[in-house]
Amino acid sequence: MANDGALADFYQVVYPIDWAARGLNPQCQPCDHDGQGIDFIDFHDHVLDSMPGSPGHGEFSPLWKVFVVIPAYDFIAGPSTTHSNLDVSNAVAAALPVRSETAVDALLAKRLPDGAPVAVEVDIHHYFVCAVVGKGAGR
Repeated sequence: MANDGALADFYQVVYPIDWAARGLNPQCQPCDHDGQGIDFIDFHDHVLDSMPGSPGHGEFSPLWKVFVVIPAYDFIAGPSTTHSNLDVSNAVAAALPVRSETAVDALLAKRLPDGAPVAVEVDIHHYFVCAVVGKGAGR
């Protein structure tokens, strides 16, 4: 396995369970990447931490490490007596869409009034290669 410094970050930002009723539009509707059947994590956006040829692309690597950014519902983060799953959905929905690593970091830093996180980052220990090639590469 590659050194973490050689990996670029790839985020799957999961939408609230009630995304359709809110009129939200995730990129994946659904994408069953884990092959375990359709569940709420399969409705998400993909966010790359860097792109080649763009300003600030110093982190770019064709080796990607996947993180899932998931709403901190009580079945993920543990039950709360001071906030509800609806509070979590409202806070996540207000932050969407997330289109950059900076926005991912802001979502992860966001807290509910009781100090509980709005979302959590899960390292799923999944890695993949996604090289960027020229237009004629497939010929």
